[in-house]
Amino acid sequence: MWFDRWQQLIVGEYQPEFVQIISWNDYGERQELHDFYGRLVLLPSQTEGVTAWYRPNPAAACSDGGTTGNTATHLQKEFLPHEIVKDKVFYSALLGEDAVVTVFIGGRSIAGDWSNKPYGNVGVFHGSVETGGATGNVVVRITRGGSTVMETSGKGAIIAGCANGLANFNAYVDVGTGGGSGKKTPKAIKDLVPVAGTGINEFVKLCEFVCKYGYCPEAACTATSLGDQREKPDPTGIVAYPAEGKSKAFEGLCNYACNLGYCPEEWCSLTPKPTYEGDVSPFVQPACTSGTASGDFEGLCSYSCDWGYCPIRACTCKTTGALHLPTPEQEPSITRAYTTDGRPDYGICLFACSRGYFPAPCAIPGGGGGGGGSGGIFFPDPSQNPIGIGHTLLSILPDYTLVHMWSSVSDEMEDALSSQTCSAGKREAFTRHAARHRHAARHAARQGITLVLLL
Repeated sequence: MWFDRWQQLIVGEYQPEFVQIISWNDYGERQELHDFYGRLVLLPSQTEGVTAWYRPNPAAACSDGGTTGNTATHLQKEFLPHEIVKDKVFYSALLGEDAVVTVFIGGRSIAGDWSNKPYGNVGVFHGSVETGGATGNVVVRITRGGSTVMETSGKGAIIAGCANGLANFNAYVDVGTGGGSGKKTPKAIKDLVPVAGTGINEFVKLCEFVCKYGYCPEAACTATSLGDQREKPDPTGIVAYPAEGKSKAFEGLCNYACNLGYCPEEWCSLTPKPTYEGDVSPFVQPACTSGTASGDFEGLCSYSCDWGYCPIRACTCKTTGALHLPTPEQEPSITRAYTTDGRPDYGICLFACSRGYFPAPCAIPGGGGGGGGSGGIFFPDPSQNPIGIGHTLLSILPDYTLVHMWSSVSDEMEDALSSQTCSAGKREAFTRHAARHRHAARHAARQGITLVLLL
């Protein structure tokens, strides 16, 4: 990750003169600075050095202690640690020329290679190797012509056991230094252009194509390598547009790519088409767009996951896509919510209750939230359904209430409630809570789903 961030600064469009690195010692954020590049930056000019980093425990060796990759409170799709971390030894070396890298784990030799090399073979080289389940002290050795140039100290080790049974996801960092190379980069960075790059989501293929020819707009793509300008294909003269239903952000990429002969119909069109502009940038990572859970968390997770808040310890994300921006809090006075039986809810109850949705098993201080009760069964006239859904609008049962509501309770509904077999207490509870559930009701109407209200 640190190599990727460093590359973005070096090969990016803006190339800032100064960079402020703000770290946060939290695996969910994964931005702890530690002493990764600090050691290389402090090396004397033209001195070669190598930095290696790795986790001291295999990902699945011990309990993850509830750690997650990404953070649901930031509306990010969460992952279990073992799904995203890699049992690898990573290394970056500041070199004056190419060299051979070998990794030793517990004395076992693993041949390494470079996944990234700098222009002219002068600068930061980067690579990694799979640990293959090996344990023991780790040494990264750099050689040329069979002679060792430098190696890390080997003081750190990968071990199968974990302190208190919990996996340690913090990286161990080791360094080694060599002599001076006496070589400089053949060209200044300002004289180079992107020769490789990538993108995110639907932009990957287009970015990979345009970046290799020097056009790698930072708003849409990420350059991964710099070099001399490549010879471009003969221009076709085609003027292209985003395909139907795609973001306007495709326009520049499609126009450039199609003019050079690459014009994928999935994303580009030769004639103007209606485009789509959402509330969220198309360049952010996919968010959870629907989810579920078992038991009485089902309704709660169905609601919160639809808005990107889908903590993996409580809910199961079913689909991903562009984030549905949550509506603002409707109940700003609610600053605390919890489950009635004390189970951890990972913040979903507060997320829902502060937006006017009070499902079981959530409660707030001073009362409010889901509950049970007695009552009859109410079947309204289907002609009163203004949203065209062929489901029962309201069924009040002894232990729970299933409701299809719209943005406000209509006069017809209130009249029906007062004239049918619904108990007075249930009618009062429903009308009292209806306004607090307006947002959830609108969402239900759009999705054609049934809300569960425990009154």
